Amino acid sequence: MLYEEAGKAFDMLGSPRVLVVGDVMLDRYSFCEVDRISPEAPIPVLDVRREETWAGGASNVAAKCVQLGAEALIAGVVGGDPEGAELKRLLASSGVDVSLVIEDPSRPTTLKHRFLARNQQVLRADRELREPLSPSVRDSLFPLLLDELERSSVLVVSDYGKGLLTPDMLAELIRKARSLSLPVVVDPKGRDYSRYRGADVLTPNTKEALAAAGMDGEDGEDALHACARRILEITESPYLVITRSEKGMTVFDSSGSHRDFPALKREVYDITGAGDAVAATFAVSLGSGMDPFQAAPLATIAAGLTVAQLGVGKVTREELRAAVYGGLLNATGKILPRRRLVEVVESLRAGGARIVFTNGCFDLLHVGHIKMLERAKEYGDVLVVAINTDESVRRLKGSNRPIIDEEARAAVIASLLPVDFVTLFDEDTPLDLIRLVRPDVLVKGGDYTTETVVGADFVLSYGGRVEVIPLVEGFSTTDIVGRVLDRYREGKGGR
Repeated sequence: MLYEEAGKAFDMLGSPRVLVVGDVMLDRYSFCEVDRISPEAPIPVLDVRREETWAGGASNVAAKCVQLGAEALIAGVVGGDPEGAELKRLLASSGVDVSLVIEDPSRPTTLKHRFLARNQQVLRADRELREPLSPSVRDSLFPLLLDELERSSVLVVSDYGKGLLTPDMLAELIRKARSLSLPVVVDPKGRDYSRYRGADVLTPNTKEALAAAGMDGEDGEDALHACARRILEITESPYLVITRSEKGMTVFDSSGSHRDFPALKREVYDITGAGDAVAATFAVSLGSGMDPFQAAPLATIAAGLTVAQLGVGKVTREELRAAVYGGLLNATGKILPRRRLVEVVESLRAGGARIVFTNGCFDLLHVGHIKMLERAKEYGDVLVVAINTDESVRRLKGSNRPIIDEEARAAVIASLLPVDFVTLFDEDTPLDLIRLVRPDVLVKGGDYTTETVVGADFVLSYGGRVEVIPLVEGFSTTDIVGRVLDRYREGKGGR
């Protein structure tokens, strides 16, 4: 169900212009070896072998919006230092518009410096200033933000409590966005969520949400629901998304409805960028016209991809597509009724998959069948095999066929690695099914020409391809049945 809904949401993803306003920062990772204790104090000595830097905080949200196919403009403040210059360079190289990243020489660029040994964090050193912006810097940035909202599709507020987002600024930004009918997504900070009143959706984690509702330390489903009701009342927001680590996320709305979206089962490598991935996915989704219930399956998958990577992680639109449709293939049984097959194929095609179609009776599976199916899969991404029902086979082959019934034939074909989906058809030819599936490539095995393949004219009419794969000599069901009967007779005659 999750992957099916994610597939529908992925099909709706557009390329909205996202304005991200928040606390930008640089994430630096030092990868170390530890093999001795300092003689000066009982602490490990970290031998730094290499370093990497990534855009963090609000800047990571903007970078992820671009990775997901959106345009993104980041508004924030850096210091007049090498870290600020490096952060702007990283953002610009990832496709983020940094024209609203203002330099304030009186402040350092926020830096989160993590030291890792054997892929485990052993130390984090932060350099930051949490004081509000100076009036001169705020006054130079704020009018530009209001002006940029006029050209944006969605506003993201990424609050890390570093002094950029004052209550007055937040109130005016949200008021302006609402007057323009722009969705507002907030990744909140602190305990006072009244600062975000009027936003469309907030995305706190469980601990943050409970703290904001004055329910620190409480747990359980009842506490979570009471917490959600309180936050929705405080913020007057229509939606609230609470991310719940290994439990996934829960979406609440102001009418009292809610829905749980379980997390994917993945090895968790680093949770650093998961919240940013959730905020970015909701932003791009809402900017494409979805509501949070529609967007949540995509956000769940994006978060799962992020925590499986070291650091802030990277989730491109293509990687998200592969995860969504790969999960759909794994989650959907291979043998599908016609209507369900068409729905699944349409979702896969919308995600860029190339559909291959072939058909046959497949009575007494042999090496010729297997070679043909292996070749057929090479022409695309998804191989659909249509199998004649028992009644259809009898009409075509005679009353003594099939030897193997339709359920068994379908199960055997579905067990083959190249085959993605199997369906049965009762007609004499698969033409009606081909018209519904509209394959990119129609494949037929045997002694055919393109002109004699059923459905070829239709597939070619919209630019599809038709491929004929020669049979493996010496292998056909009729020949195999004949050899079995001959040997049976020879055996009886020798008794």
